[in-house]
Amino acid sequence: MWPNNTRQFFTDLGAKAGPLAGGAVTFDVPRVGILSSIHLMITGTVGGTVNTPNPLGFSAAVSSVVVQANSGLQLVSLSGPGYHYLLRDQLEMLTDVASAEVNGRTAVTAAAFDDSMFIPIAINSRDPIGLINLQNEDTLLQIVVNFATPVVTGGSTATFTALSAQPFLELFSMPINKDDMPRFDYAHTITEEQESIAGAGVYTKNWLRGNIYLEMLHGVGIAVAPSDAFSTAQVRVDQNRFLYPNITPAFADKYYAKYRGRARLKGVLPIDFFNSSGLGNYASMRDAIDSAQLTDLATLITATGAVTLYSIKRQLVKLGQAPGR
Repeated sequence: MWPNNTRQFFTDLGAKAGPLAGGAVTFDVPRVGILSSIHLMITGTVGGTVNTPNPLGFSAAVSSVVVQANSGLQLVSLSGPGYHYLLRDQLEMLTDVASAEVNGRTAVTAAAFDDSMFIPIAINSRDPIGLINLQNEDTLLQIVVNFATPVVTGGSTATFTALSAQPFLELFSMPINKDDMPRFDYAHTITEEQESIAGAGVYTKNWLRGNIYLEMLHGVGIAVAPSDAFSTAQVRVDQNRFLYPNITPAFADKYYAKYRGRARLKGVLPIDFFNSSGLGNYASMRDAIDSAQLTDLATLITATGAVTLYSIKRQLVKLGQAPGR
């Protein structure tokens, strides 16, 4: 069973200062080892006067984090709010993977903040699905952190006085025996979309088809002071079958607590095919959906008013070949 004849190790790509007026910092990932995950340290300080803080809190300081390959494949594309309100509670054993000092969900004040992220490249810390072979001439990976302008709205004089990003890569050495080499035939992708729901009524969020869905995480009312901006939701397959016929906020609370033993954040609507055995991300993926076999896949959300819909897709993408095999 993999891993044999290999060893876990970490690489620090070093800290880079972020542009104080907003902008990107980029890190080239060295072509060494097998990439399992990224521990991304993101910190900063807000100075000046905060009269009207961003309702999404300090997480709004990060407009996006992108992990992309030179082939054009985006493995990760997440906003700060998308990560901190939706994804970080859905990883590993379904605990909140953020450490105590991470305050992305906290109201903005003139103070230091920590928006750090744990980003899985493989699907979890046990299974090799999604691992990236960096020792491949055809693979060049980049990490791009995009900082927003200061996390306030009109009537404030606040500014960023410091911004920093620093990735630590969690890697495995190449196995000595080629027979112990893991497969590299699937990429694990986590990508986010945002769209506006204009007002109350049923909104249809169609899922792009072609890949294997592990999760679809919706945010409908996420904020520092969140609310459930939906009254019910359905997951529809092939136009007339419903995997979830009636997800009310009350049902979502009960179902969320079943596996996690804690309260659901208001505004969070997780559609989860990955953790349905109750063993967190270490389960068998028995309910994952191969969307290529379907003609229709959608979430029907009955919104209670105008709101921004956040949607994070967690998928497995079949690669054309398995490099390194």
